[in-house]
Amino acid sequence: MTIAFDVDGTLTGFPEMFKELMVQIGPQEGGAYTGFTRIVLTGCLSSSPTSPAQRQEQLARLGIMKGEHYDELLVVQAPTTDGVAAGKGVVCRERNVALMFEDTKEWIPIIKTVSPGTCMALVH
Repeated sequence: MTIAFDVDGTLTGFPEMFKELMVQIGPQEGGAYTGFTRIVLTGCLSSSPTSPAQRQEQLARLGIMKGEHYDELLVVQAPTTDGVAAGKGVVCRERNVALMFEDTKEWIPIIKTVSPGTCMALVH
């Protein structure tokens, strides 16, 4: 099962809670696989792009580390905010994301339209 986590307002808003969750669903002591894949899925406007390296540094400042807390970091770029939401939906559909944590309420129906199989959890 793949679970996706938004960055701004989600991981940045509740870093301690999500760090604990991400560790609990990640590989366990001795490398035992729990059946979960953890994706950090964030977006930005094409007019002000953010690189994966910049996002990885931002997460590291919150104590959220690749490997320990997440398996993969993906950054969706689009010219509009609705385009970013749709891009997140495409990733959710292509990666068979079962659950996504997102704080932008207006984006949830857009993501669900593109990826109807993804359960969305509104974070606030």
